[in-house]
Amino acid sequence: MKKILLVLIVLTIIGGSSLSAADLSLGLTYGADVKEIGIHAGLLFSVMPKLRLGPDMTYYLTPSGLTWLEFNFNAYYTFVAQNALKLYGLAGLQFAYASLDLGPLGSADNLDIGFNIGGGLEYDLGGLSLFAEPKFTIGGFEQLAISFGVRLSL
Repeated sequence: MKKILLVLIVLTIIGGSSLSAADLSLGLTYGADVKEIGIHAGLLFSVMPKLRLGPDMTYYLTPSGLTWLEFNFNAYYTFVAQNALKLYGLAGLQFAYASLDLGPLGSADNLDIGFNIGGGLEYDLGGLSLFAEPKFTIGGFEQLAISFGVRLSL
């Protein structure tokens, strides 16, 4: 289980590094099922004028004894790009990991795979963009997650 988790972390960090035009996403996510705020980080790589691909990760700030992580790889398609505003849809895969510390009994771990579908808005401020992005995960750890934050052009 830990080896799979390590591989997912490494893929999230280095995924798509050979592509040009990259953006670094940093922000917060609220998970409706976990009912907690998470720290969100990801990379987006432009592969065509309207298509971007990228990995991201969310670490939820859960109560002591509970760990909840999401690793996602999504495709983002821009439907509208006018002036500084972009409206996009997204779809991709989610690898979710949860662990509950049971004290002297050990821990209960779960790794599950789901399908993401959602969309978002992005407002370009010139080298820095603001984004808001709701997505729903089907299968796996089904939940609605709403992320917001900044994207920095690299």
